[in-house]
Amino acid sequence: CSMQTHTISPTLPFRQYRQNKKTQIATMSSEEPNTAVVLIGNDIFFKPGSNAISATITKREDLSTCLESKAEPSSLDSFHLIMKASSVPTLFDPDALSSFVPLLRPSAEVIVHIMDNPGEEDIDTVKVAL
Repeated sequence: CSMQTHTISPTLPFRQYRQNKKTQIATMSSEEPNTAVVLIGNDIFFKPGSNAISATITKREDLSTCLESKAEPSSLDSFHLIMKASSVPTLFDPDALSSFVPLLRPSAEVIVHIMDNPGEEDIDTVKVAL
């Protein structure tokens, strides 16, 4: 059984959104490159490196807040969202991506990984969100 991964990287920068609530944020060094990895769904067997900030969500409504207490504003150089194609319609919330914008540095890289042969509809859903 082979597993395929489809990676989507936006060609345009994220739209800018205003952060509308204050949260308690863990302090991180702004000198070191920081990576965040968000896994969508229970059935992804991936362990991010020890230096990466990570979160696993199993409910659609948790995506927008999963990094609130783990990263400070403008601290992330790299953001990875990893999910199976079957999770796109049920667990992926396109509107939640805007909540990560305040956490990204201006030159941050945003990469979405969709595993298990995503259909065009799944890919388009993610592209529109970016």
